[in-house]
Amino acid sequence: MKTILKLSILFILVLVVACGSDDDASCTEQAWYQDADVDGFGNPAVTQNACVQPAGYVLVSGDCDDTDAITYPGANEICGDGIDNNCDGQVDENCVEICNDGVDNDGDGFTDCEDPDCSGDVTCPTLYADNDGDGYGDPNNTTNGVVTDNTDCDDNDAYINPGATEIPDNNVDEDCDASSSKDYTFYADNDGDGYGDINNPLIASCPAPCNYEAQMTIPTGYVFNSLDCYDGDASMHPFATENTTDGLDNNCDGNTDVVYYYQDADGDGFGDSNDLGTTVNFAGSSTNRTDCDDNDSNVYFGAPEIADGIDNNCNGLVDEF
Repeated sequence: MKTILKLSILFILVLVVACGSDDDASCTEQAWYQDADVDGFGNPAVTQNACVQPAGYVLVSGDCDDTDAITYPGANEICGDGIDNNCDGQVDENCVEICNDGVDNDGDGFTDCEDPDCSGDVTCPTLYADNDGDGYGDPNNTTNGVVTDNTDCDDNDAYINPGATEIPDNNVDEDCDASSSKDYTFYADNDGDGYGDINNPLIASCPAPCNYEAQMTIPTGYVFNSLDCYDGDASMHPFATENTTDGLDNNCDGNTDVVYYYQDADGDGFGDSNDLGTTVNFAGSSTNRTDCDDNDSNVYFGAPEIADGIDNNCNGLVDEF
């Protein structure tokens, strides 16, 4: 009797093993997908064909991140986490930007007040355009605003902003403080003759208003020209009378003890700076050669500088005011 019972049990075991084998023709193999995070959805890239379910595998695929149990098809989308929680190929879809939580809730790459969706939100400061990318905003342009600063006086030039270095001797307000000062180069006038030493410059601010030379606050001991050829003798300057016996170039024209005459074609009293001169006096001549344009009687040393693209006062600068 015991022998018959043992044979029966053995037969049943053989039958179970045979029916459970993948090689059994009566079994239909299926594709199973690895479910490493045990969320019920398998990784479509890791499969195994079998008649019975392998451990750690499921029949349903579609998991886009099989290492995260809260990421699977149909999961709730978590706004602001930057993850495609429901595996639909979109990140943070249908989410609304919260403008003061430090999170990119709608997944568009912009956080809080940087997000165009927050434009006008009471928690957000006004943003200003920064077209030149210098970090300073245009106070007159809030379209597509990106910075909170609004102190740029020229938003089309990255070299012009409140943090820029002021370049002297021009009419460009590089550091955007035109209401307070501009910078100019002044020259030492040690002999007090009114003409400066080109080798002894000083860059200094000219407090507003500073729109023409007469308005300039000039540092003590300096002048706004560099025409002196020797700053140790007040008798030597471009408009001095040449003394023909002292061995000095009194009028700074490069000639010593000889009076030269220079063409004054425009009749403004100032000789052509490009004329080599002659020792023979002639009608329409001048004993100085400081005129930078001898064809225009409105252009000469000391003339009023106007914004016309011309060096009216012959100081080597154009439209400096």
